[in-house]
Amino acid sequence: MGAVRASRILGKAVRNEAGEDIGSVKELIVRPNGNALAVLGVGGFLGAGERLVALPLEALHGIDAGEIVLPSVTQQSVKDLPEFKFPTRPAPKESAAKEATEAPPQEPKPAPAQPAQ
Repeated sequence: MGAVRASRILGKAVRNEAGEDIGSVKELIVRPNGNALAVLGVGGFLGAGERLVALPLEALHGIDAGEIVLPSVTQQSVKDLPEFKFPTRPAPKESAAKEATEAPPQEPKPAPAQPAQ
């Protein structure tokens, strides 16, 4: 797979080789090491009961051709994958949060003047 825009992948249906609906691409995540994950919404009906699973982006085939295929899987094997949960950031320390709320509001800086033409 060559370079591909995220907009060509997000929201697209993912099928297996038998043409069964596996899910859809909900999110793309690039790790600090440069590896990309595709987060798929699987199971459920019309979004109800859907759960997220993450796979290496390289596991998805046919992205360049416009139809995304996840080979060698079944609907059940994908549903059996561990659920993906987005990492949460730790809450800021109380003192830092207090300082942030007590800081005086800042006025926006004016845009630089445009040179006369």
